[in-house]
Amino acid sequence: MQTNDWQHLDSSDGPRAASPFARVSSPTPSDANSNAADFDALKKDPKYKRYVNAIDTILKLFDSVNEWADVIGFLSKLLKTLQMHNQYSNVPRKLVVSKRLAQCLNPALPSGVHQKTLEVYQSIFEAAGPAQLAEDLPLWSYGLFPFFQSAAMSVKPVVLNLYERHYLTLGLKLKPSLKGMILALLPGLEEEGNEFFDPVMQMLDKLCATVGSIYFFHCISLAIISGQRLRGAAVNYLLKRMPKFATKADVASILGGDTLVVSLALAAALEDKQLLVQRGALELLVVHFPLQNSLFPPQEVEVIVCAAIGVVLRKDMSLNRRLYSWLLGSHNDLQPSSRDSLVNTLRSMLWTSSVDIHELTKPYRIIISLLDKDEIGAAVLELILFDIFKSLKHKSETLSNYKELLQSAEMLLDVINSFIIWKHIYHSVVTNPLGSCQDMQTYEMLVYMLGVIRFDDEEVKRIHLPILLYWLSYHLKAFQSSEDFHINSQKLPLFLSICSKILEMIPPESIAKGFSLKSLSSLHHSERLAMEPVDDAQQMNFSDGEGIGIESFCSLLYGSLAYQDNQECSLAESNSLKSPYILEFIVGRPVVEMAFGNFQLFLRNMLEALIVGNNNNNNNNNNHDNSEGGGSVVSSESTNQLKWTVALLEVTCSIVERLACRSLENCAALRIRRPSPNALPQLEAFDHWEWLSLLSDCSTQSMHFSILNMGLSSVVNILHQAQQSSIPLKFDTNSFIQISVQKLWFYLDCGSFGIYHSRAVDLLWKICSVTKFGSYVVENVVANFLSCRDTTELVAHQQRFGIFWKLSEASKKRTGIAFSRPLFLVLDALRSQSPAVKRSGEAWIRNYVTSYSSVIDPILATLLHPDIIVFSDVIDVSQKKERIYFYKREFNMGQVLYSIETLCLLLTGHRSLLQTLWVHTLSDSHFAIEAQHLEWLDEEFGISRFELNYAELLIYVCLRFIRTEVHTSIATESKRDHLRTINISIQSQASEFLAKFLGLAETQNRLNTVIAKVLIRKITYSIAVSDLDLQPLLLLVLSAVYGNQEKLAVSQPNENRRNSTVGDALDNLIVSGREAFGLSPSASKLDEKIDSFETLSGFSEMILESLVQSSNRQVLQYWMDFIILVLPRINMSFRTILEPILGAICKQLALREREIGVYFQTWKENFLHSSADSAPDNDVVILVSLLDHIVTYCLLSESHWNKPALEKNKSASNLWDYNITGMVTSVFVDTTSGDATDHEPQSSRDAILELLPGPLRVLTSLYALFKVDPFKESLESPNVSGVSLTFLCTSVLGSIRHILDSVYTKYPAHLVESSLEVWFSTFEASEEGARRPDNSVLDMLHLVPHCTSQAVGVSVVEGLKSRLAIATNTGTSKDRSNPFAAKTKNISDSHLLFFLEKYVVSHMEPEPMYEVWPTLHSYAKDSLAQPTLLNANYFLPSLLRLVTVCIEKLIMTRHFEDKRMRFHMDEIYQKIFDLTIVYCSKPVEPPATALVQTPAIATTSYAFGLAKFPKPATSLISSDFLLHLSSAIIPSLRRLLLDQDKIIAILSNLVYYIVAPGLKASPNLIGSKFKPCLEILHAMSKLSFAVKTWKKETWDAFLDSRFFDMHLAPFKLWKSIMNSLTNADKDARIIEITGKISTASSSGLFVSRDQELTLRIYSVRRLSFLIWCGTVDQYLPQLPLIQEKLVEILKGASGPMHIEAYLCLRILMCRMTAHHLANLWPIVLTELIQLFGLYLRDQGTKEDLQVFLACCKLLELLLLLGTEEFQWHQWIFIRETLDSNVIDLPNPTSLVDKLSAKWGIGKNEMVSTSMLFMNEKLRRPILSMRTVLDKRQLAPFIATLSHHAYSCTLTGSKPDLAFIEELLEADIMELDSPNVTPPPVLRSLGSSFGSENI
Repeated sequence: MQTNDWQHLDSSDGPRAASPFARVSSPTPSDANSNAADFDALKKDPKYKRYVNAIDTILKLFDSVNEWADVIGFLSKLLKTLQMHNQYSNVPRKLVVSKRLAQCLNPALPSGVHQKTLEVYQSIFEAAGPAQLAEDLPLWSYGLFPFFQSAAMSVKPVVLNLYERHYLTLGLKLKPSLKGMILALLPGLEEEGNEFFDPVMQMLDKLCATVGSIYFFHCISLAIISGQRLRGAAVNYLLKRMPKFATKADVASILGGDTLVVSLALAAALEDKQLLVQRGALELLVVHFPLQNSLFPPQEVEVIVCAAIGVVLRKDMSLNRRLYSWLLGSHNDLQPSSRDSLVNTLRSMLWTSSVDIHELTKPYRIIISLLDKDEIGAAVLELILFDIFKSLKHKSETLSNYKELLQSAEMLLDVINSFIIWKHIYHSVVTNPLGSCQDMQTYEMLVYMLGVIRFDDEEVKRIHLPILLYWLSYHLKAFQSSEDFHINSQKLPLFLSICSKILEMIPPESIAKGFSLKSLSSLHHSERLAMEPVDDAQQMNFSDGEGIGIESFCSLLYGSLAYQDNQECSLAESNSLKSPYILEFIVGRPVVEMAFGNFQLFLRNMLEALIVGNNNNNNNNNNHDNSEGGGSVVSSESTNQLKWTVALLEVTCSIVERLACRSLENCAALRIRRPSPNALPQLEAFDHWEWLSLLSDCSTQSMHFSILNMGLSSVVNILHQAQQSSIPLKFDTNSFIQISVQKLWFYLDCGSFGIYHSRAVDLLWKICSVTKFGSYVVENVVANFLSCRDTTELVAHQQRFGIFWKLSEASKKRTGIAFSRPLFLVLDALRSQSPAVKRSGEAWIRNYVTSYSSVIDPILATLLHPDIIVFSDVIDVSQKKERIYFYKREFNMGQVLYSIETLCLLLTGHRSLLQTLWVHTLSDSHFAIEAQHLEWLDEEFGISRFELNYAELLIYVCLRFIRTEVHTSIATESKRDHLRTINISIQSQASEFLAKFLGLAETQNRLNTVIAKVLIRKITYSIAVSDLDLQPLLLLVLSAVYGNQEKLAVSQPNENRRNSTVGDALDNLIVSGREAFGLSPSASKLDEKIDSFETLSGFSEMILESLVQSSNRQVLQYWMDFIILVLPRINMSFRTILEPILGAICKQLALREREIGVYFQTWKENFLHSSADSAPDNDVVILVSLLDHIVTYCLLSESHWNKPALEKNKSASNLWDYNITGMVTSVFVDTTSGDATDHEPQSSRDAILELLPGPLRVLTSLYALFKVDPFKESLESPNVSGVSLTFLCTSVLGSIRHILDSVYTKYPAHLVESSLEVWFSTFEASEEGARRPDNSVLDMLHLVPHCTSQAVGVSVVEGLKSRLAIATNTGTSKDRSNPFAAKTKNISDSHLLFFLEKYVVSHMEPEPMYEVWPTLHSYAKDSLAQPTLLNANYFLPSLLRLVTVCIEKLIMTRHFEDKRMRFHMDEIYQKIFDLTIVYCSKPVEPPATALVQTPAIATTSYAFGLAKFPKPATSLISSDFLLHLSSAIIPSLRRLLLDQDKIIAILSNLVYYIVAPGLKASPNLIGSKFKPCLEILHAMSKLSFAVKTWKKETWDAFLDSRFFDMHLAPFKLWKSIMNSLTNADKDARIIEITGKISTASSSGLFVSRDQELTLRIYSVRRLSFLIWCGTVDQYLPQLPLIQEKLVEILKGASGPMHIEAYLCLRILMCRMTAHHLANLWPIVLTELIQLFGLYLRDQGTKEDLQVFLACCKLLELLLLLGTEEFQWHQWIFIRETLDSNVIDLPNPTSLVDKLSAKWGIGKNEMVSTSMLFMNEKLRRPILSMRTVLDKRQLAPFIATLSHHAYSCTLTGSKPDLAFIEELLEADIMELDSPNVTPPPVLRSLGSSFGSENI
């Protein structure tokens, strides 16, 4: 509608019907007739018609006003016209007139204009009269009310006169606008000395008298709540006019029955930021509202007290003085009612649900301040202390910033006297015995308090802690039967843990000494108890029963809690502390001794109830079941019950043990001070420790190690302390030692008991120190075990002793001295006929060997006995025909065995004996050897007996015994088995002798060959039949043979070689024979003169079978030693022997890795239980070490193979049938048919480098498994005493490090290349996406000291350069030998760049990057010059990402300041960026390498079963580069490029190729296809200097009609983009947009009015969007222009343009400070009044309904924001006083209430103030719909708006700005708004809305 057509609001000239504020109540018939008559009369009156025309003419003049002088002219004409027609009470066009007059009162205009405007108001009011003025009061008041505070001094009297003459005369009709009137007058009371203070006071007094004190003070209270700037003035008035209240009746007479609003007003004033306002509010409380008078309900008192006590935080004395006066009252004493209110308030503050740290710490800071006033702080602290700890405990469980809160709480606890805290703890413990308490909240709280309270006070350590320990132990007396324990099963663990914690806090001094209290007066909260030590005599007298008991002492000391049972301070501290009895009591040691007695009783009861009784039951059950083992507590109870018992026993034993040891120490100290035995009556107390024997018996009878461990630990520690203290105990120590050792001995078994070994050994050593001769008793028990005749048990005992020995030696124990007899028994086991027993003893002989002597002849005679006859036969062994030798008949094998055993014992370590054997021949023998006894030499070995000496004969004899088996035809089956057992022992002894003998001697080549043949056959046979006992010894013999070959080769025997043990001999042979693998095999004399035994038939098959057979795992270490020893020989047969060995090793490593991984997982789940799996063996260490030696040696080899011989070996060998899946080969050579080329490896070095990726991947898996030791945590567990496989982890990692170091030292590029292939293999081969890589191989690579990140980076880049050089035919021989160029053909250049990018980010530091950069820069420069060789759509993005991360690293270095380097860096980066942008839009092709693919090479290696690595997945490098560009690169351009011109050039190129096409296709860039473009544009918008590169395209897209068709997600990005755009050119953009908003019709021929309207609507929408994108007051300079356009829109007809204008107004309210919108208020208010008036007269159409919805949203937003500028006008629309709670009033005055009454909604709905006073944290809108179809949809809003606004005012809630912004964004984008849930009270109101009357 047009502004000049506003008369339709006054369509009738009647004085009542014309106003929108006319009453809508049903008129009586007489009133209706009267109004109709007046209306008809005015329409016919020609003077009134001229009056209307004159007013219209004058109003038109206002549109042409240009300066303030024109305004005076307008007002003068208007005043003259009004005075000429003063006979009419109704002013025509009064809505427009009121708006113009309000505009004329703008503070920016001169005071002359204001005076003239007031004269117009005066004329209107005089003509209208009270009745008409009351009806039109909203129209004239919205300009007058805000004017008084800004009026000039000369104008203010006029305003006051206007109020007094016309407003005050309205009487009760002024009631609806009373709050606005008060807010208008309060500025006159801000300064008491000004000339307007008294007139305003008088006027307010008249208002109070007019409307009544109840309603008046209600409104002024609302003014205080909502008007922050005027609170001081309101408080000033209340101080002068508020009466003093003594009773609630006085309050009800003045303030009414409901005082909630008054209390909220007082709270608001007390929380004001101005000091004077707070001071006035406190003064008001002290004088007019004394706290002790109980004038307010309890809930309101808490609100006032909460606000009042907060003033102490300001540290102002004037405020504190008034606060204390109000709290204490006139009697200067805190009354019970005041105290309760204060306590309740502090409690509610402590339990606040806020997460703001300031609010959380507020109560603690307040209490600290209140403690300064002792009358308040001390009284309150007594009642609130536990609440402090309870709230802290709750916050510790739920609050994230709990540590900050705890700091404030600790400050409070430091101020509080510890006596007060411990008094509360004492009463809480005494009044809550463990048996009767229903829950454990008290003790849970105690646990928390013990963790918070400080214990550095001597009073706490000497008095409170011992007393608390006593009372806790006193509660344990109630536990006497098993039922008592089970009933409290859930309580006891926590209770005992508290006792243990308190005992730890008590210092030794408090346990060793006693203290008495000095004379004390009454306690003050800052005083401490004084104590003095007492002598021993006084302590003993006190212990004898003299003096008062502890119960009486505690009653006198602590008294009862203050204010208990609603009484006044019943503690009577002054009397109790002055009592003489309290000074006689001795605290400290006597109290702890009494607690110790209680714990002894509890332990005895617990053992008898839980263990002894159950043990008897188990024994009965076992006897009935005839089971072998005794019963135990563990086996008879459930797991949970067992855990509970163990937990109780653990804590109880710990407590009793500590107290017992302390008691023994104290007694020993007392003995020193008083040596006379008669003076030590306390020694008799130790005779009554029956519980010690009971604990010992229960522990040793238990079958659960945890109980045994805890019980024995406690008993041993107590006995040890008794021994040190020289205190005799009634305890059978020897019996205890024997039983304990026997019990612990069986926990040294292997397998499931492995987790107990360390702790069992520790306990055994502790038992040794129990008494002086304890070690002899333990040794005797162990020796008895090792003397066992049962073979199985003997082996088990030897294993146990071995475990004991190993762990003891690791602990630096003198095991050999303490356990000599068991050691000799183990050495004697070498004579055992059982191979198992012998093998068990061999572990000892290798490290602990004694001297021996021998008698050669008798031994030789026994070995050459004629009964020993051997024959051969061919049998099936592992599906093969083998010749095996057998004994023909029985002979005395025992003698043979004993002889060989003795021979071994005598031979070891006696070199002189060795010389004798080699020098003397058979003819020199002291006894005759018949010829027939040596015939077997020629028959079986082809050797003449006359050529032999003693040494050679012994060798052949031993070989004969080694290879001969017991035939099935000998004896019976049972006896034959016995003979086989003895024969195995003979073979073992013979092998051992040969190994030692050959290791010390030198044999000839022929003898070596014979020995090797026999041993190879025998070892192969042993592997096939799973004979593990012989293999280690046979391998030692074979190793000795190899050593002899080496000695013969170099012809220089090493006379200085020492061979103390077999292992040392083997190591010496390796070091001396091959010089640590430094001797080249090709230079060895073995190749020329000596036949190599590794070429013998069956040698390679033997080694492979030993590695792959699972039954052979126990002897794997021996095979590793052997393979390492013969490595120089088998190196020459790489393809036939060594490569299959490598494959087998890798396969076995993979299997071990999986097994250990499963074990780790199982161990973590079951490490507390005895059912845990056995710990993994050291196989993986052995295999990795073997791999280490093989790789190291092969890399040192320079020899080349003989190709014909190689082919011969290939055809002759059948080893290629093996399928070793654990070994993988390099991916660099394909396998196709064809002959070998020059690329085939010609040496073991080349071969091992070719095969390196396979072992490297296996090592990577091992490294990932072992890089963190998972067993370290087990050492910290209280129930597990130590299983740590740290040695396993350390050994594996050490071997891996050595392997990598060996490869990297000579061939770094090969190691890096192989690691890269393994790294790529960790990705999933999926085109959809790839997971993150496993960087374990890279971490493992850096184990090498010299393999730095710089070296890795340079190596890969050099490889890329070599590729490029070869591709461009410029490569050198060095380039062709680079492994990246020669081998990695399956990995594209893009993948290599991708690897480098990830590597730089994760592993490279800035300084190494500086060394890599020149090489990378050179490669990038060369690669950009050859674009045809590269797959640019993959290569260029990868290169750009790599260069980006490299530059980001370089930025952190000092070298970045080098201008030359920066210049080249910027240049290459710009080139890469530009090319990348160009190629990003081209079709994508698969990634490829720069190398030309060559025909694949065939090698038989890959037929061996070694798998190829797959190609790296394309998805690794095909991810959306544009998204990465927007998220990582563009935001960093300012750091990456210093030259802004280059950045602008790059971005311009990016816009041209990427962004602009996207904007043309989709202006708002929505959809997944255009998401990268939007992200790029958003990232570019952050660069303020680069706006010109994208502003044109973006602005054109913004002006597109499809722009607003988007969702909220892209809207957020566009908001930032458009804000950056308008910031660059703010004025031009706003002017351009506003220029498109025009009311003139278009002159286009083909543009319809609808199209023109649509364009204007989108122009307003764009203006709103730009304002919304900005910050608060960002568009303040453009505000006049925006206002002009909005006014222009609102002048037009109601329709869609008005909807957009209201939306723009809503945005302005959120984006502009309220006082900057002063010019808009008259316009906004006029529009709101006009629209409501339209619907009040039922003139609203369906077209106006959407406009009315927009109007309602604007009104709701104004109410939600609650700006002080709107407080003057709020009453026009809603009822904001208490009366607004009753909707169905006879004469509603506000527009909303009128409309509600007219529509007949919400009738008879009553809402009390208490219902509205709800804790609504944030104000949220009710209206969320975007459109409405019927006005009934607005009924809930109309009916509840007043209630909602009033509730928000009372609660003081803040607007939910985030939610409001979401609604506005939804309206801008025309999307569905978020769901809005109204407050509960509003939902209850809206539940009964009816629509039948609407």
